[in-house]
Amino acid sequence: MDTYYAHQEAAETVQIWSVKSTETNSPLVKCRFAQPACDLDTDLVTVKKFDEGETGKIFIADGSGSPTEAIFTIVGVLCAQELPPVKRHSFAAKRVPYARQYAGIVGYGAPAFDLALSNLSSVAYEMAVAFGTRDIVGWKIEKSHTIGGSELSSSCRYFTVGRKIPEGDKIPFANAVDPYGVLTAFVTETVAHCVDNDVLYMQFKNNQCFPKDPSTFQNGDIVEMGVSLVTWRTGKHNSPERKYTSKLVLRSLTLLDNTLSKKAYFARQAPQTLPSAGDKRIRPIEQGEHGDGGEESEARRKLARMHIDDDIDAL
Repeated sequence: MDTYYAHQEAAETVQIWSVKSTETNSPLVKCRFAQPACDLDTDLVTVKKFDEGETGKIFIADGSGSPTEAIFTIVGVLCAQELPPVKRHSFAAKRVPYARQYAGIVGYGAPAFDLALSNLSSVAYEMAVAFGTRDIVGWKIEKSHTIGGSELSSSCRYFTVGRKIPEGDKIPFANAVDPYGVLTAFVTETVAHCVDNDVLYMQFKNNQCFPKDPSTFQNGDIVEMGVSLVTWRTGKHNSPERKYTSKLVLRSLTLLDNTLSKKAYFARQAPQTLPSAGDKRIRPIEQGEHGDGGEESEARRKLARMHIDDDIDAL
């Protein structure tokens, strides 16, 4: 964001929406269980391993007391994005396993945002302990901005790649995510779009969440980002050495308020104020201000003199 963006107002707005998200029966809680990261009791968090210890996920008890994979929500200002749809010229078959959607948010110093980061760091520590702190590259904040502060970023792959993908996990791409069929064209028996690759794009309006075209998100929007913490084994699977990495996976992105991004846009488009007659500004030199013809005439005389000298030398 540039100087046209209201940075201080953004911090206040992030704080207000963060508090709203923690209220009892908040309509911001999605159809899938979501836990505001700024209001998280980290003692309720547990780590579960899958695939014979190859992967790990964070679970937390839901309202009924049953453990469910935790989706943590954080309110912030959208500062970076690579969101759908994907255009054909920007996509290659060899990039299929790595193609992903990405979003980054900042909090501008809002206390709730900083608390959310602290709680997520505590959750990441529990994951690191479960897999061995010496064997894991744990999640951490990787970027920080001079004005906005620490950036919380997450991503989600478009595809699951493997030889044995359960049919029940496969789902079609949403129309807004793949309107041109670019991604669908890469689906095969070993490349599929699955539940774990699905990201919900929504807009919060009139106390309800509605589907939103991901291409319409703008940097500067106040959004709520839903993430989960996932760990998986890296390197060759037949290697006796076990190494792991933890990442935040993007699960949802919800537009809460685009007032500030709109204001900044219109401010950039507004015509600049011209100086008044009384301003002492540099102005163009009029013909005749410097004798007979001004600077431009003087330059022409010098150029003509050079040509004459050249002609004399040629004689």
